[in-house]
Amino acid sequence: MNKLIFKSLYIIDRQKKLSYYTTFHSRINVITSSEVSLGKSTILKSLYYTLGAELQFGELPIKNLITIVTFTYMKNDYLIVRNGSYFLFNHKEKNTLYTSNSEFKEAMISLLGYEITIEKNEKIYTAPPVFYFIPYYIDQINGWTVNPQSFLNLGQFTKVERDDMIYYHLGIYGENYSSLLSEKNELEYNIKNDSNNMEKNKELSNLLQEEMDNLVEISDTDSLFFRKIKTEYENEGNIINKIKMEILILLNERATTRRTIDNLQKVIKSKNKEKNILKENSIQCPHCNEIFSPTDKEIFDANIIIVDVDSEIADLNKIILTLNNKIEAKEQILKKHIDKIKHLEQLKSKQQVSFESMAKSKGIAETRHSLLNKILKYENDILVNNVTLKSVKKKIKEINKQKEGADNLYTTYYKKYLSSFLLYNEPMMQYEKILPKETFSSTGAVQVLLNLIRFYATIELINHFKFSPLLPIVIDSPKSGEQSFSNNQLIIENLTSHFNVSNQRIIATIDFKKSEDTKNIKIIELTNEPKQLLSKESFIVNQKEINRLIQIFDKSLNDSAN
Repeated sequence: MNKLIFKSLYIIDRQKKLSYYTTFHSRINVITSSEVSLGKSTILKSLYYTLGAELQFGELPIKNLITIVTFTYMKNDYLIVRNGSYFLFNHKEKNTLYTSNSEFKEAMISLLGYEITIEKNEKIYTAPPVFYFIPYYIDQINGWTVNPQSFLNLGQFTKVERDDMIYYHLGIYGENYSSLLSEKNELEYNIKNDSNNMEKNKELSNLLQEEMDNLVEISDTDSLFFRKIKTEYENEGNIINKIKMEILILLNERATTRRTIDNLQKVIKSKNKEKNILKENSIQCPHCNEIFSPTDKEIFDANIIIVDVDSEIADLNKIILTLNNKIEAKEQILKKHIDKIKHLEQLKSKQQVSFESMAKSKGIAETRHSLLNKILKYENDILVNNVTLKSVKKKIKEINKQKEGADNLYTTYYKKYLSSFLLYNEPMMQYEKILPKETFSSTGAVQVLLNLIRFYATIELINHFKFSPLLPIVIDSPKSGEQSFSNNQLIIENLTSHFNVSNQRIIATIDFKKSEDTKNIKIIELTNEPKQLLSKESFIVNQKEINRLIQIFDKSLNDSAN
């Protein structure tokens, strides 16, 4: 089975030129010290932090520091550098820079070889790296509580969703489980929606059928007759509209001609008035007493204009007469067509079925035909979706059956570890089934044991299914009772010897004493001052390698910026 093994860890403060460096054994490592607050937890947190998890580091300004982890996986060496939201992934001398955790998760998913996905609001979301590490780490402060939560920023998914993620580690849910759930929900919604729509259409179709049954049935002969009358009726209507338009044009022309005549008559009236003025303006010579009148030419010109206008008026009156004749002829034709329309209406009224009934019957029949087509489509869609849904449910049922088998196996493991910790009288021993998501509450050292039992049972369950890679087990001692790791020999023996799994183990405890039984354990003992894990001495000793690694990281940053 594929196993990931941490080889080394750097924690570097490049500004202050401080660092911490350690290597790890491929099997069991115990980080210990005689005092508290020397940095054991910081070392543990930095491991999965560098791989993309978020943790609470206390006073350590981790986002300003550089952490570097080297590890082996499937006989290949890897190196990851993290600085805040930047990740440098190195494999076979190829460096890839990622500028966010969401980008980096693709590299981790590709490395681990499987994907955890969750369906939310009809969308499929890929879980970030931290959700791949949850089964393998116990935090000092929040990992030993009744409801342990060792990592930060897990709110992307609900507790129920987080609990279900264990089945991805087992390979039971797999890549398509979320898709199956999403498809099932969508199919059930479509079937329900189509069924509702189909019933509504059936009700409406039945109502239309009842309406059609109440109408007089139309024979083919009646239908043909009605179509003939309808065609003639429409033709007559078009002709009548055309004649009315022609009459309107003639009426407008006649009105225009009459206005012209009126204007010409005003000209004659004006010229007659002008002639009278000329005659009235005759004068008598004071010497010879002879009467002088305007020139005959002026009077003649006025008379000529009057004669011309009278002639034009006469011509216009002839035009009006012609227009009147045309209008009268059009009106006679119009009357004939109107009489024909009335005749067609009389024919219609004499028939058993009216035009309205025919139109109504035809409209209802067409509408009902459309509804029946929709009903057939809904029925077909429901049939197809039900077949697909049956197949999807079968796959989900098979997955749930595997899940049930995993739950039964987990129960066996849990009770086995209850016995190994001599907790025969705990109520859980009587439970028929204990699920991986279940936690139990107790007091003092028993709570620590219950958390360890749940942890052990989960790891053994994952390893049994041999689907996901074996990740390192990282366990930090409880904050309120670090002494329990040294004083309770049962616990320490289980952690280092009796917990028979192949995973690499990195454990932090206080006052760990090496014995002959633990000769194969690497002990990393911290002797620095409290809260001074990083030191100048470490930076100087490892400066050449630190500079090399930082130069690789800086170059990748610059290349990305350019």
